[in-house]
Amino acid sequence: MTTSMICSGVFFLIGLSIMALGWKTYRKSSRVASWLTTTGIVTVSEVIRSMGSELKYSAHIVYQYSVNGVSYSSNKITPAELMDIADTGQNEAVAKVKKYPLQSTVTIYYDPQDPQRAVLEKGGDASLFFLGAFFLAFALAIFFVG
Repeated sequence: MTTSMICSGVFFLIGLSIMALGWKTYRKSSRVASWLTTTGIVTVSEVIRSMGSELKYSAHIVYQYSVNGVSYSSNKITPAELMDIADTGQNEAVAKVKKYPLQSTVTIYYDPQDPQRAVLEKGGDASLFFLGAFFLAFALAIFFVG
């Protein structure tokens, strides 16, 4: 087995894994389109800066809402955050805080089967799927050219 075949196989497996995660994320994101809506109030809106192996920024938005007389609180903005895979940079975090200022009234999309599952944005994100496709194409290029 040649080095190019091994590299191709590794990139192929990475691509398949990323595509599978991307497809799962996209499908979950699409389901949000059928969720019900209500209004709520933003109670926390700030940019959080954290240090780990690198400096990271995230938008910390908390909102309160009620469904059938029961009060809920959530901090999820996008469907990807329901799966704990969302990541943002400083510019995106600042933009989210500007979009959802403290004490603003917001539209909330909530799961009618589980109203505590809610988000502020309902769009599907297929970027992970396309990233995986890029890895697959790269693996095929290595295999056929290398």
